[in-house]
Amino acid sequence: MYEVWMLSQFYLDPIHNWDVPVCTAYGGNYVCPRHPDTPDGWALVLLDTSPQQIEAAKQDPRVVVCGRDYDTPPAQLLSTYASWLDPNTNYLFVGQVLARLAQTDPGYYHQQ
Repeated sequence: MYEVWMLSQFYLDPIHNWDVPVCTAYGGNYVCPRHPDTPDGWALVLLDTSPQQIEAAKQDPRVVVCGRDYDTPPAQLLSTYASWLDPNTNYLFVGQVLARLAQTDPGYYHQQ
């Protein structure tokens, strides 16, 4: 299993009346520092997953696989969190984005 960050939309679980990240269909043991924390309803989620589940998630338009600390941040991650990021910084790694987000919410430093 891999620990991977995914940018995910949410759906309302009708039984528990709770917003659940769509990406949980592609892994388990998820951590979401904020449920959903952007105006358009996307949020970063860390979850345990497998290579096969990652490939399946890449086919879902409601999920963006962001990867780990040294992966290149997807454009949608940068645009989704643009108001939280320093416009004068060139974010080359997901870890840089997470470090900046952690200045607002320490939950983004979470490691399972």
